[in-house]
Amino acid sequence: MKSSFLISGGAAFGMSLILSYLLISLIAYYFRKKHYPKASPNLAQSIVLAGRLLASLILITGLFAPVRDFLLISAGNGGLNSAACWSFLLICCCGLFFAYCIAAGLEGVLSGQIFKGQSLSVELSENNIGLSVVRAVMLTGLAIVLLFSLGIFLQAFIPTPAIPTIR
Repeated sequence: MKSSFLISGGAAFGMSLILSYLLISLIAYYFRKKHYPKASPNLAQSIVLAGRLLASLILITGLFAPVRDFLLISAGNGGLNSAACWSFLLICCCGLFFAYCIAAGLEGVLSGQIFKGQSLSVELSENNIGLSVVRAVMLTGLAIVLLFSLGIFLQAFIPTPAIPTIR
């Protein structure tokens, strides 16, 4: 029984490292391509990029609470060998990317509403620190809010263990 917990924990740890690396690389690549393709980033662009990366790491952290619960419940029933485990991990990854897209989209819409009449890309290239701090904090806050919603949503896919009842 303990070996299945160890294997499940090791798989979750490895998956979190891989997901973190892939998501951070993807976000950094597209941010660099959009905001500073030829030069190094200025301070404002770096703050927004740091906010995006922090939001992704917050969501990855929240993803592994339901995964931990699923692995603890299913460890005695085959653990990582079952197709249910891998399908649950796939559902979690899709939920993670969907939640990040929602957070980034909401942040863009809300930033557009807050800073009406200003081009956000131009303001970032002109090193507007105030705008970058607001965008980074807003995205991080949205990620924290979505973290709890994503956790509750993913809990619905965790099988309930059979509990004996006394009559």
